[in-house]
Amino acid sequence: MPPAALPSAAEADAEAEKILVHSPVLDRLEEFFSDPSVTSAINDFCCAHASVTPLAEGAEHPLEYHTAFLEYAKLIEEQVAAFMAEHGFSEEDIVIAALHAPPGVHTCIDYLLASTEYTAFLQLMGQFNSLADAVDDTNDYKDS
Repeated sequence: MPPAALPSAAEADAEAEKILVHSPVLDRLEEFFSDPSVTSAINDFCCAHASVTPLAEGAEHPLEYHTAFLEYAKLIEEQVAAFMAEHGFSEEDIVIAALHAPPGVHTCIDYLLASTEYTAFLQLMGQFNSLADAVDDTNDYKDS
């Protein structure tokens, strides 16, 4: 079997164009979600719902988890609406940019995804709780 042909430079460039690391929408959205007022709102939410953690596969989730998910979705929806009003981007602009963003690069995409997918929300809450635990452990160490 002959080796697979390597893509031409033009094909490689075309493929790279599909993945947006930087775009006006993503850059502004990332900046917006990094603003202290937004990060504080998300942090406050996570602190208020710290009991929401990922459960073992197949475990029954308390109803409060879904209620918290809906509250988080509303919080992010309000933040995105403020972003769109401030910067003049549409939902379609955001969706298109998000679809072409590489995974794990933009925190704002993680926030958006967690507002639309329950499992992503649980993962976000788990990450927040792990970070909060690490900070607590560090503070305990400093106090001793």
